[in-house]
Order: sequence, then structure tokens, then C-alpha cells
Amino acid sequence: GLNPIAFMTKALGDQWKQLSAKEKAKYVEMEKKDALRFESEMREYEIRNPSKPKKAISAYMLFSNHQNKLFKESNSTLSFAEKSKLVSQKWSQLSDAEKQVYKTEHEE
Repeated sequence: GLNPIAFMTKALGDQWKQLSAKEKAKYVEMEKKDALRFESEMREYEIRNPSKPKKAISAYMLFSNHQNKLFKESNSTLSFAEKSKLVSQKWSQLSDAEKQVYKTEHEE
């Protein structure tokens, strides 16, 4: 029947249900202490690693987003894979000058 992880989870759940409130209290206390440790470590992590601005979107992704907007406006029924393939084909057919429009936008 059950895969090993599901079997283990079920067995542990059954054991937990059989513990008295007094027996569970030890584990509940351990959980509270660990939650405090985790919160403290997360605060330290966030101080050392403040949110950084996202990396600039690539010229190809700018083009792709523009094309996807056009697909939406035309109520396209193409699948995601079909749209991605078309976008890729269109990008490869663009001249360097046409791609430069998106590259310039990417650099801004």
C-alpha cells in the first residue's frame, strides 16, 4: 500500500494520538523553543540580507511579455508551449535593429 513516507507519517500520527497531554507537553515545549530560535535566525538573516532589487529583465523577456500581451488582446487559444515556440521563432527572425529596441529598454 502506502509509500514509505506516508506509512511513517501515519504511524507517527497514530503514536501522537495515543500520547497523554502530559507526554505531549514535552514536545509542545520543544516546538515553542524551536519556533523562537527560528524567528531569531530569520531576523538575523533578514538584517544581513536585505531585499535586493530584482535583476533587470532581459531583452528577450521584454519581447516575450509584449508578444504575450498581443496574444491576450487577440483572444488567442494557443497553449503556453505553442505561444512560447512562436515567440522564440519571432525573436530569431527579428533584425539586430529590431532587437535593439528591446535591448535598449532592458538597459534602462
